[in-house]
Amino acid sequence: MLLGKISILPLRYLFFFSIKSKFLNPILVREQSKGEKVTDFYIVPFGLEREIDRTRISIIVNAYTGEFEEIGSFGKPIKYLPEKEAIYIIAKAMGLTRTEIRDVEARMIFQPSKQTHIRIYPFWEIKLKAMERKRILYVDQNGIVYKQIEPSVPGD
Repeated sequence: MLLGKISILPLRYLFFFSIKSKFLNPILVREQSKGEKVTDFYIVPFGLEREIDRTRISIIVNAYTGEFEEIGSFGKPIKYLPEKEAIYIIAKAMGLTRTEIRDVEARMIFQPSKQTHIRIYPFWEIKLKAMERKRILYVDQNGIVYKQIEPSVPGD
């Protein structure tokens, strides 16, 4: 499906794919927009072979149809925060025990907000299920913890 849409990609992206690039593991993301249908998509990160686990370009593909949705690039290479690392950040911030760490649910989500407007830059939603600590926290790709998702400011 991507090949059918490749003609609309800017030349800088075509150049990137012509050099020694590699794709990293796709990331499943749940998109949650107010008043709209919840959808899922995959981020397919690409980087240069010499830059281990670093992403320069990400392609978004519909999780249900496999259709290409969009492509984006970063000014400098980024590393997507792995699930285990996001859980560790929450555990450290909350002072959780090893037992409590096992009782969490994590998923990558995107919701237009103050935290991010960019679909290729989602954040982790971590649900703590431990008896006295039931709550939901969020971790962005920089490892910053949020207690809630703040709505976007119109015109932002």
